[in-house]
Amino acid sequence: MDLRTYDEVDPEAVAWLNRVALGYDLSPARVTKARRLDPRVPPEFAWYTCEDGRPVAQVAYLLLPVRTTKGREIAGGIAAVCTLPEAIRRGHAQTLMRHIHALLRERGVDLGILATGRARVAYGMYGSLGYQDLVRFRLACGRLPPWRGRSLRARPLRASDRDGIHRAFERRVRGALGFVERPGNLVGLREAWGDVAPKEVRALLRDGRMEGYAWCRRGPPLEIEELVAPSARRLAWTARVSRGKEFSMLLSPRDPAGPFEVAELQVLESWGVLMAVDLTGRRSARGLRRLLGVDEGRFEALALDLF
Repeated sequence: MDLRTYDEVDPEAVAWLNRVALGYDLSPARVTKARRLDPRVPPEFAWYTCEDGRPVAQVAYLLLPVRTTKGREIAGGIAAVCTLPEAIRRGHAQTLMRHIHALLRERGVDLGILATGRARVAYGMYGSLGYQDLVRFRLACGRLPPWRGRSLRARPLRASDRDGIHRAFERRVRGALGFVERPGNLVGLREAWGDVAPKEVRALLRDGRMEGYAWCRRGPPLEIEELVAPSARRLAWTARVSRGKEFSMLLSPRDPAGPFEVAELQVLESWGVLMAVDLTGRRSARGLRRLLGVDEGRFEALALDLF
């Protein structure tokens, strides 16, 4: 198979590949911006298999810092796996995945990780490459009474909120393992990628002081992808952000179900799953769970890091 990097193919053909296969606008301008701003992007950006010189399949990855029981490591975060319809079931994605795994091993990266859906065709392919379920994501769904207090206020982000967002995140992940190290302006990076619209993230203020943030996609129902605020007021903030409307909220691995169930919300397992593989073959799925503190309740993975 003809394997090439992003710089070795037609960027407009890549843009069409992503529109057709992912419904995603990966324009050349967006790639240029992401490469300039995002320190997690590798030099080659992404890899492609080509037929007659045209890219028909893609696998990208990011070099993601993770904290483990052994200290800080870099994981290969697999992303944007896609194939044009006329090229499916010819081994393109598997070839690209194996190629990237080899590159990661050469760079001293032992851990591969990705987020996907168990209902997707690719889920079986990842399993055949050694990936194992690490965390199955849950949703809290339902409706809360509108928040009537005046002390909590949500407003659009300002440029000056960047440090406040990062401080709120660091308070949230203190003592945790997993995805607990972020670039200081991850929201801005995700906006540069086009994954987050500027109006989707709001600052959460209590008595005029910022104490968290919420990333929401308007529905219906409202989808609260990530809400970071003090645990004692998490339900209050959820009620404030949802404004009495039906919503679903993605729970992190460290979010206990109890408070949401007491509030008469349903806590349901979603199709979403985080998968991982030891690229050296030395650690089993159980070993990876121990490495990341999954079963001890120490593993953290929030939506801005994964989706």
